[in-house]
Amino acid sequence: FISVCNNAVWALGEIALKSGDGSMQSLVPAIVSRLVPIIRDSSNTEGLLENTAITMGRLGLVYPSLVAPYLNKFAQNMCLALREIRDDSEKDSAFRGLCEMIKINPLGIVHDLFF
Repeated sequence: FISVCNNAVWALGEIALKSGDGSMQSLVPAIVSRLVPIIRDSSNTEGLLENTAITMGRLGLVYPSLVAPYLNKFAQNMCLALREIRDDSEKDSAFRGLCEMIKINPLGIVHDLFF
């Protein structure tokens, strides 16, 4: 079950990057609302948390105005999951997405700056 979830979460991030035309726009709030509990649950596997963090960042890169309102619900967990990942293009896209979300909703991360 975990490997299926892990693959599905990873695929969502890939699809978001490839479909920058807005075709996922109507789905993003539902996707984010399902990813937030995953990234907040520290009992999930490291791989699932990392892939969820990357996908959240990628969604934020492509659809920042739709994901930014949720920033206060996942920013800390996202940063914690991403800090262990090697520096690569996936991590880069996730952090660029985080930056885009912060531009739109800077107050969404303020309480997470001190952990």
